[in-house]
Amino acid sequence: MPDKDIAESDVRRCLQGISFPVSRQELVQYAKNHDCLPQVVELFQVLPERDLSGLGDLLEDLHEVQ
Repeated sequence: MPDKDIAESDVRRCLQGISFPVSRQELVQYAKNHDCLPQVVELFQVLPERDLSGLGDLLEDLHEVQ
């Protein structure tokens, strides 16, 4: 179960330099390859499987799973 107390700033810091659109799997792989917090990686893993067109899409999905 992912940590529900991940700060939006942790997510933003993790994704600096990512290019959208991305799939959930690409997002998880990017997070793992860029030494993001394990809790952020876990949270990305439970997102719905869909292409994310930007940070807004991602944040919306994160609010739904938190």
